Amino acid sequence: MPALEGVRMLAVDLAWFNPPPPDFAVPPVQPHQDDAAICGYFESSGTTGLPKRIGISHALMYRRIAAKVRFAPLPGEPRQIFAAGPYGAYGFRDTLRVLGQGGLVVFVTSIADTLACIPRHEVNYLVAAPALVQRMAAARPADAGPFPSLAFIEVGGSHLPPAVWQAARARLCRNILSTYGATESGSVAAALMQDLLDHPHAVGRIYPGVEVQAVDAEDRPLPAGTEGILRIRSDLCVDRYLDDPVASAEVFRDGWFYPGDQGVVAADGRLDVTGRVTEVINHGGDKISPHAIEGVLLAQPGVVDAAAFGVPDAEGMMEIWAAVVVEPTFEEVPFRRACGERLRAHAPKFFFKLNALPRNAGGKVIREELVKLVLAKRQPA
Repeated sequence: MPALEGVRMLAVDLAWFNPPPPDFAVPPVQPHQDDAAICGYFESSGTTGLPKRIGISHALMYRRIAAKVRFAPLPGEPRQIFAAGPYGAYGFRDTLRVLGQGGLVVFVTSIADTLACIPRHEVNYLVAAPALVQRMAAARPADAGPFPSLAFIEVGGSHLPPAVWQAARARLCRNILSTYGATESGSVAAALMQDLLDHPHAVGRIYPGVEVQAVDAEDRPLPAGTEGILRIRSDLCVDRYLDDPVASAEVFRDGWFYPGDQGVVAADGRLDVTGRVTEVINHGGDKISPHAIEGVLLAQPGVVDAAAFGVPDAEGMMEIWAAVVVEPTFEEVPFRRACGERLRAHAPKFFFKLNALPRNAGGKVIREELVKLVLAKRQPA
């Protein structure tokens, strides 16, 4: 890769890179010979199921950095925290991006560390998953106001609920950038949250040079504004997994990457992600996206976070359940009434409250864990 001039770096966490797991056996990476040589091996984010291994060349990493520089520019003198660290392809790329602009990178190990380092080092750009943004906002006093130095918070991994966005905007930073992408595809779309509020499933606007289509079950492209299975194509994508031809054949087809998301590509380039193909709830023959249900739940007073999911009953029929995280002001009776009025037959039959939803490192809700909670409670004592 090109030499990085004028690099400055501050490492708060001395363990810059986590050691790989014992079963992470890959060929040794040879010294850089040419741009086609492997820059690094990374695990996928889990968007397409269990994490898989991906090799990214120097040339591809450079293209991904260049695209991020063009379409999501940093402040003039970047001072960034990437809360997840520089371990995955996302963090590694963003760390190189900041260093390439002569910026400062602050590595942190906890929420308290992050909140302390923002004013201490005048951090102006923070990258974090939604669950971490939620916990950071909750850890700040309600009247604290945004950090003076913090120009942007970039959120990736999953949707940021409106209530969390409002709290983060009031207590952390006014400008919150929604992003969408994957280890397999690099950056795909981004936009400021305040520009997406009229579209609850919107994740951003598609970057120039990145092609996204919604297709039907036979891979036929659908008209703009029609919900379908999303697929992505650009020179930022990889085309296979390492030593896994079966998984590769499932998600890399005819030059396209299929992330497993359902969504809508609007005529103006806005990208809406309405759910996961595998998460669709088959309720008596009706196919329902859990995100459509969650949009109604999150709009109710006192609801901070919510997840909808299907659980089979004793006869194998799918029932709609929901888990919610609520504020002390939450009132259950009007909540249930509003859900019934808005969702009718698709309203969750059962609700339960949690202190926090189970999420993976990328911020995505782990619905399988919620199903397990329900099934465990059904087991005879």
